[in-house]
Amino acid sequence: DMDQGYQVADIIARAHGRLTLSVQRGIGPPQQSEPLSFPKLMELDFGVQPLVDHGPVNAKAVAVMFTFWFVRDLEGCMAKLPDLTFNVQAKVVTWRLSASKTDPGALGCERQWGCLCPMIGCPYCTAREHIEVLEKLFGKEALVNTFPLFPNARGEVVSEAAMQALVEHLARETGEQIHLSSGALRIGRHTWRSTAAVYFSGPPLNLELFKLQLLARWGSPVVVHYARLSPLQGLTVHIKDLNSVGSLGNIV
Repeated sequence: DMDQGYQVADIIARAHGRLTLSVQRGIGPPQQSEPLSFPKLMELDFGVQPLVDHGPVNAKAVAVMFTFWFVRDLEGCMAKLPDLTFNVQAKVVTWRLSASKTDPGALGCERQWGCLCPMIGCPYCTAREHIEVLEKLFGKEALVNTFPLFPNARGEVVSEAAMQALVEHLARETGEQIHLSSGALRIGRHTWRSTAAVYFSGPPLNLELFKLQLLARWGSPVVVHYARLSPLQGLTVHIKDLNSVGSLGNIV
């Protein structure tokens, strides 16, 4: 036993490490990023200029697109213009995304959204408007294949630190706590995925967890951890409805 001071052969130590990783794989870290309220975000006046130092321009597009596509902060930072394609006739936008954390080059899969107007925060219209904003700010000639999809004011890739600062800024603007009572950060790299899981799985959308898992490219049951709060949001109203039911027809 290593804890008792005995020497352990290298092959046993490697086997122990692999066994530990195998058991823990897919369950995620003990503290996951907490969500923001997407409806509250859509009430904010974002503007076009960055909301934080060195942050992305047009932060509303970040909020909408990161949520609808379940994007990690680093994944969004590394996205390029060619990753996004439009079918204007069908009003469909496609974003080529990484299949997992180990695919930062976005070689893995595509996810599509059509126009959802008059829904607030329509992903298709937001994406179209975002490209128009980039053209106005930087000029069409500057939007080459290597241009960031979510650049800062200088047309450069936004750092993880700036993305974290943006999330914390939006948390304050929507009245969310940034730290837990223990002092640990509750807002982090996966806040957008957590925000999306709660928004889509909760009322009134109530999207099934299996569809969320496919949409978010989750290969493990961690989707349940992220969406754990959603079923409880409408619990009071649901119980009141059940308690007031007066006929078999209403129950059905």
